[in-house]
Amino acid sequence: MTRKGDPFIVIMTSSEFVAKLIDVAEHYNTTYMWGVFGSPVTTSLIEQKVKQYPNFYTGNYQEKLKKMVNQDVFAFDCVCLIKGILWVWTGDKDRIYGGARYASGGVPDINADTMIRRCTDLSTDFSKIEPGEALGIRGHIGVYIGD
Repeated sequence: MTRKGDPFIVIMTSSEFVAKLIDVAEHYNTTYMWGVFGSPVTTSLIEQKVKQYPNFYTGNYQEKLKKMVNQDVFAFDCVCLIKGILWVWTGDKDRIYGGARYASGGVPDINADTMIRRCTDLSTDFSKIEPGEALGIRGHIGVYIGD
């Protein structure tokens, strides 16, 4: 859906967003890679991330990831899973970013802390949390999907 008068901004209900998150969890092989929003795990992606974050992508971690090459595994980090879905990630193993369009749909490329700061009605009372609401701690963000 788009907002009236702006064909480039994607509007998604929380239930649609949660359904996409559940679809990813149930139908795709995924792994955590810092700084990745839905790309298939490839040797070149691993090499790129090792250069970008050498202290994070240690030798053992690189070896673990290399075993996922050509196994149809998609990589995300916490905030990039959210952004990837909002950037219309399709799970296309033959396309960079799994088909997502970087910084599209009016959704900027921001980090987890910035995304949490942009949330409204923040609360630490989880007794009334609803599917689709963001959960965060410093440096990390997730989405409550229910049950």
